Amino acid sequence: MKKNLLLLIAVLFSLNSAIAQVGIVRGVVYDDELGETLPFSTIFVKEAQKGASTDLDGAFSIDLPVGTYTFDFSFVGMTSKTITSVEVKDGQVTELDIRLGSSAAALEEVVVTAKMVRNSESAMLTLQKKSANLIDGISKQTFRKIGDSDAGGAIKRVTGVSVEGGKYVYVRGLGDRYTKTILNGLDIPGLDPDRNTIQMDLFPTNLIDNMVVLKTATPDVSGDFTGGIIDIATKDFPVSQSFNVSLSGAFNPSMHFNNNALTYKGSSTDWLGFDNGMRTLPIDPQQKIWTLADNEANLTKITQRFDPTMGAEKATSPMNFSAAISTGNQFKIKKATIGYNAALNYSNTTEFFEEVQYNFFIKGLDPSKDYNFALDQSQKGSLSKNNVMASGLAGLAVKWDKHKFSFNSLHIQNGENTAGQFINQKYIFNSAVLYRDNLEYSQRSITNFNLKGEHSLGATGGLKVDWSVAPTISRIDDKDVRVTPFKVEDGNYTIEPSEGADPLRLYRSLSEENLSGRVDITKKFITKFGDAKLKIGGSNVIKTRDYSILQYNVRVTGQSQLNLNGDPNSLLLPENLWTPEKGIGTYIRGNFEPANSYDATQSITAGYVMSEMSLTSKLKAIYGLRLESFKHHYTGQSNLGDEIYNDVEINSSLDLLPSVNLVYALKENTNMRFAATRTLARPSFKEASISQIYDALSGITFIGNLGLQTTRITNVDLRYEQFGKAGQMFSVSGFYKMFRDPIEVVAYSQLAPNNITPRNVGQANVLGAEFEIRQNIGIESNGEKPLSVGSNFTYVYSNVEMNPSEFLSRVENARSNEEVKNTRRLQGQSPYIVNLFLNYSSEQNGIEGNVSYNVQGKRLSIVGLGRNPDIYEMPFNALNMKVTKRFGAEKRGSISINGQNLLNAKTRKYYEGFNANSEIYQLFKPGMQFGMSVGYAL
Repeated sequence: MKKNLLLLIAVLFSLNSAIAQVGIVRGVVYDDELGETLPFSTIFVKEAQKGASTDLDGAFSIDLPVGTYTFDFSFVGMTSKTITSVEVKDGQVTELDIRLGSSAAALEEVVVTAKMVRNSESAMLTLQKKSANLIDGISKQTFRKIGDSDAGGAIKRVTGVSVEGGKYVYVRGLGDRYTKTILNGLDIPGLDPDRNTIQMDLFPTNLIDNMVVLKTATPDVSGDFTGGIIDIATKDFPVSQSFNVSLSGAFNPSMHFNNNALTYKGSSTDWLGFDNGMRTLPIDPQQKIWTLADNEANLTKITQRFDPTMGAEKATSPMNFSAAISTGNQFKIKKATIGYNAALNYSNTTEFFEEVQYNFFIKGLDPSKDYNFALDQSQKGSLSKNNVMASGLAGLAVKWDKHKFSFNSLHIQNGENTAGQFINQKYIFNSAVLYRDNLEYSQRSITNFNLKGEHSLGATGGLKVDWSVAPTISRIDDKDVRVTPFKVEDGNYTIEPSEGADPLRLYRSLSEENLSGRVDITKKFITKFGDAKLKIGGSNVIKTRDYSILQYNVRVTGQSQLNLNGDPNSLLLPENLWTPEKGIGTYIRGNFEPANSYDATQSITAGYVMSEMSLTSKLKAIYGLRLESFKHHYTGQSNLGDEIYNDVEINSSLDLLPSVNLVYALKENTNMRFAATRTLARPSFKEASISQIYDALSGITFIGNLGLQTTRITNVDLRYEQFGKAGQMFSVSGFYKMFRDPIEVVAYSQLAPNNITPRNVGQANVLGAEFEIRQNIGIESNGEKPLSVGSNFTYVYSNVEMNPSEFLSRVENARSNEEVKNTRRLQGQSPYIVNLFLNYSSEQNGIEGNVSYNVQGKRLSIVGLGRNPDIYEMPFNALNMKVTKRFGAEKRGSISINGQNLLNAKTRKYYEGFNANSEIYQLFKPGMQFGMSVGYAL
């Protein structure tokens, strides 16, 4: 019995060992001519006498015992390729990405080693080389090399791309109005209602497979862009099993561990990115607010319900920290391949600015001598921000035979707590000195679901049907914004509403629902000069937004008999509240403004037809038409009630958007491209409204404009590009854009220089050039050149033909000897963008390093009219570095150090004018930041 048991254990052990000695070879087979995958191509492993075929994605997966093998790859009409020396290791995945060329070029079989395959040109550069339209991009392999933790840091490496504040993308120097961000090919709203693009720092790089920047239009993409479309693609089928964890921290000497930082008591869940209800409006929005004349005790009860905290307090600012965890794998069940991904990310960052400025200047009254600007209002002080970001992604995909389905869910939760203390001085239209406390909390969230299907029909997969649908819910709540200003005169602190010392409580709520869907049908066929495609499809996007602002003021009567002493927290103390018996004290006053509440709906329905075919052996044409129908409905009313809109169609259009892209192959890896396209830029919900949105922090009021029209743009692009081995490339481009009715932000009231509004101007022209080079340098070691350099430079010239009212306004307010032209720069357009980088990446010693520099030129930020000068955003010279050391037998562990803003650049906006000294409009000093992170892949 004992012998039989030992024999059974030995057999089981040997079976287990045999089972364990198995590895997997996975990869994708590409058409080297078109850059596309090759579904249903044939694979044969000689030593194992085992065959397989790729699926509808061109992907394959073969289980093999440990050993070294030879793989044969073939496809009808393509040159066969043999890969030798493919090593299969126990329990590991070996990756092989194969490119097959046309059999017309060479009929004989190509034989290479597996080592050569692994060092072949990256998929991203192949996509750029073979793409129908002009694109640039960045892949997950590049994320790993450069070490950027989020999409905002990574995307600025792309030619012609700059990032404002680490979040908002500008392509070719154009403002975010002309840049569109999509997720997995479909629209997604952002967390900031003031912007047309989503914040890029919301997406950690461990969620992303690649990011592509489309710079020219084709009929199958949305026509609502001009600078570029940023398409963020999340991971689908992981090549191998992964489980990654990382922790990081960052220290800014000018911000962290500073005892002068500011805060206020929040809720117990602030650290999770949401308020637990503590800041929720404590009364019903329809609640009647009694006046003092009513002598009603209920007024006291209502006032008592509001949180009495109105002022900031000193605190020590902590350093930044973040954590991330992700996992993914693919496996087979019978004929189906199933892939999954999941990721959780958390970051908690603190900023403290000791020297913040918001100032408002106007031109002097006397043009003959008042060259310098007159200060109307100044605001100086300190500001603290704590920003919590939590995100989670879960994805599941399944494919079999000629069908594939995938589902992704994404939730992003963001909470930002702000505390500030300022000294405000008013000089011209109102003379007063105010001491002001600001307390704010913004709670934002995005929930996105994406369901996609891909179906390859016909014996050879020549007919392909793709569809996708994505509902998104976006929610933004500014919860209990508190502003408490005191007028200071001769050492006395008083509440004076007429002088601007009017304590305020704001509750803003925005909810947006977005439903996007599309269907694409592609038919492949053969022509005299090779493969061709006919593609038709349609899409629909429906967006609905509900927006409201509730405003309450804290008023006081008999304040000379109260003990306020300029302390914001004394306002709502029980002993200082108004009661009918005392007849003095503080109380809440409601101030609902109808214009600040609206509902709106936008719908965009589109259909297209396009063809992609080779006209000669070297010339490929991609051309077609896109038809977009746009409707914008609005419900709201003005404060006076003289304008009432009930689901009124305020903007509608039917636009035909033709496009043609030509690609001429000068050599195998050299292209000349030409594109002529038509695109659009539409007003946002906020812009096309009659709302007046007050920013309590800066004092700026944004006033909507219902009369805005759609901007229509004609685009012409020309590009020469040359691709080398191992990711090397060189390109030079030129582009021209003509805008009709561009939308610009204007400061238009000389009595209120802090009021801004959007408006259309007549016509604008943009002419630019781009240059990019990526080169591996140094001595080759073990088949790799670890050192590489790169740069890209964009130069842009723009001008706007002023409309008569603007030109007349500038003439009337011109200074002596000032020549006023009827043209100027386009608002939001940077004249140049520079990106430089130096990379070091060695698989052998596990060291990766990156030094990068980015700057964009001075751009017109706000157009000044009347006595308001133009406002310019100054260049921000960003110098960053990161070094990573990977350790362990399989380089699974990593430790990184990084430095951000090493030149200690400042964020600055200035007023500028003829013969006038430049004056500060806004000033922030972000300081230098140093960080370290550790990670491990199980």
